[in-house]
Amino acid sequence: MESFLTDLAANANTEVVEESIDLVKYKIEARLSEISNQKSLLLTSAKNNRLAKIERIIVADKQKISEINGQIDRVRVKFKKDRFTEIKRIEASNEQKIVEINEQIDRLRVKAKKNRLLETQRIEASNKQKIVEINEQIDRLRVKAKKNRLLETQRIEASNEQKIAEINEQIDRLRVKAKKNRLLEIKRIEASNKQKTVEINEQVDRLRVKAKKNRFLEIERIEESNKQEINEATNLIDRLRVKANAVRLNEIKELTDDLKISRKLKIKSNNFSSSTKKTGVLLLGAEDKRLPRWYLYGEDALYEEIQILEDKKNDDSYIPEVVSLQNKIVRLQSDQKLQFLKNRENDDPYIPEIVGLQNLIVSIESDQKLKTLVSRENDDPYIPEIVDLQNLIVSTESDQKLKALVSRENDDPYLPEIVELQNVIVSIESDQKLKALVSRKNDDPYLPEIVDLQNLIVSIESDQKLKALVSRKNDDPYIPAINNFQNELQKIQHNQVLKTLEGQVDDSPFISTEINKLTIEEIKLKSFMPNTKGVNAMRFNQRPYAKPDGPDKKMIVAGGLLFGFMLSFLMALIASLLYKETDSPSLLSQD
Repeated sequence: MESFLTDLAANANTEVVEESIDLVKYKIEARLSEISNQKSLLLTSAKNNRLAKIERIIVADKQKISEINGQIDRVRVKFKKDRFTEIKRIEASNEQKIVEINEQIDRLRVKAKKNRLLETQRIEASNKQKIVEINEQIDRLRVKAKKNRLLETQRIEASNEQKIAEINEQIDRLRVKAKKNRLLEIKRIEASNKQKTVEINEQVDRLRVKAKKNRFLEIERIEESNKQEINEATNLIDRLRVKANAVRLNEIKELTDDLKISRKLKIKSNNFSSSTKKTGVLLLGAEDKRLPRWYLYGEDALYEEIQILEDKKNDDSYIPEVVSLQNKIVRLQSDQKLQFLKNRENDDPYIPEIVGLQNLIVSIESDQKLKTLVSRENDDPYIPEIVDLQNLIVSTESDQKLKALVSRENDDPYLPEIVELQNVIVSIESDQKLKALVSRKNDDPYLPEIVDLQNLIVSIESDQKLKALVSRKNDDPYIPAINNFQNELQKIQHNQVLKTLEGQVDDSPFISTEINKLTIEEIKLKSFMPNTKGVNAMRFNQRPYAKPDGPDKKMIVAGGLLFGFMLSFLMALIASLLYKETDSPSLLSQD
């Protein structure tokens, strides 16, 4: 009976728990559906709000555009009226100015003609006197120039011979000095290059020693670090193995004890029902104790499990940490960086300074300046003074001035005074001013006042401001207010807020707070796993007796007495209700 009641309670508990789990799952599904509907409603509401906002912006922009266009039309009409008024004013002013200027021009022309005739007579008399004086001066200059030319020829010949001798001596001194300087420069460069090469090689050796020392230190550091990590991993593996072995031995001991109990109670096979297998461990009553394994598993299952645990020779496969630690040890033992550092024979490629120093040695050994100095046979092209002196000799030997003096037959072209005087005569004879005055028929171009006044008339007749005002067809570029209105129209027509709202495809980022809350709740509901551990829908308040008891006579007698007392009390109460007592004398006398 106890076993039956236990199985019955277990089955009832399982069914009730499963129904509870199904109810929880149904609630979760209902809430998930509600969350999906809420998300859809939120997105629909956000979309409707966005469309309404777009509609409001479009209506507001149309209203603003209409107002701005009205303002532009009013400004255009006003500006056009002002322009026509300005054109009429300018035309009247220009006509008045032209009349006044023409009167001034007529007065100036009469005065200029009179002055021109007087100036012509004065210039003719003055020119005749000047020509006579200049011819006398030219004759005196010719005699003096011939005498000076002969003296200058003799002086130049003697001076040129002296200069050539001095220049040749100076060239010889420069050549000797240049050769000496070249040999000294070759020795200096060779000594300097040798010293630089020695210093660079010493610097390269120091860099190599330093790099090798750093590499050995790095190898020692890596080996020490790897060794430390390997020791820590090995110790951790040993501790995990000892722990796993102790757990396995403890499990074997417990299973052995359970096997002895099951053999003694002759429980061969397990006592799991189909529902018990689904629910796992069951808890009984208020004592909250696990069912014993010897009862649940039975002798056969316990024996097999003990055999499996005893046959297990290595627990590493059941310890996930051991596998990762062993992989770490293998990786540290075959450290590629350490092997690479140990196998490296030359540190030069890893020392950036050595490459620059080696290139510097190559450039020193192939010094182009030194090679040029050693192979040079003639220093003349490298002595700027010799080139200048040789050119000076050539120019002295072919002295053009001397040749010109010897071959000259007429000194007039070489006497600036004669040339100037002859030019003066020619200029006097062909006095352009006089000719211009005689042949002049119109004095207007020679009167700056008339020219200025005529230019003024032309400028008035071709008044650019007036032409611009008359020919202007569109006043918009000259009205600053229209530019401001047009800028406002462009801003309204290119409303970035409206374009952003119209181009918006997904409204979820703008209601992210509510969507995120619902999404988090949805994730929590989907990841919720009902836990039935410790849940009992059924329990025993009292364990059943091993065998039923016989009738309790004392209890029967006590119960009978109690029942009789209660019955007599009830009858007395009924009688008192039916027959009421009274103390009235009238009722007593009637009786």
